Amino acid sequence: MKKIVYGLLTIALGVGLTAEAQQTGSHWRRDRARYEQRLDHQRQRLALLHERLQEQRHERARARHERLLAQKQEQSTAKRERPRGNKQERMASMRERIRAEKRAYLIQHLELTEKEADGVMSILNELDEKRFQLWREGEALGGRVRKSDKTLTEEELNAFLEQSLSARIKEAELEKAYYLRCRTVLPVQKAVRLPHVCRAFARRFFEQHKH
Repeated sequence: MKKIVYGLLTIALGVGLTAEAQQTGSHWRRDRARYEQRLDHQRQRLALLHERLQEQRHERARARHERLLAQKQEQSTAKRERPRGNKQERMASMRERIRAEKRAYLIQHLELTEKEADGVMSILNELDEKRFQLWREGEALGGRVRKSDKTLTEEELNAFLEQSLSARIKEAELEKAYYLRCRTVLPVQKAVRLPHVCRAFARRFFEQHKH
């Protein structure tokens, strides 16, 4: 009798446990399905967000590219419309620029007063004009030599050699005359340094503007 009762209890308990296990499994499967559904929903949202971000990046890149193109077109138009002065005007503008920079350089390196700077620049500007005229005398032939013109004759080459050497002598004579004149407007301590400072300025200027 005890065995029968024990067997019935075992069967009852087993059935109960099985039913509970089945119910638990059903809940787990339902929860898992919901979890996977939420994951799918989040993946879709992330994919949509990524797509929108990509579109925004493309829009910004396109807008930036269009702005750059517009700026280049404006610069190109402004450059074409900019009035071009003739050669004499450009040379005059460059000459004034050199004079202004040279004046500032001499004031700094020779510690000139305004009065001294005005006096010495008046003399040096005149010297530079003489140098320029001297350079213009051999400009045409010198340009052909620098370009290695194959049509140059032996006579022309000899003429250029003599002309260039004579120009150096004339330039040295001009420098001597004008630098000595600078003693009338500068203390001798500054006048003696003037040629060296002028050459230093010339090297610096051409180095900065050679490109």
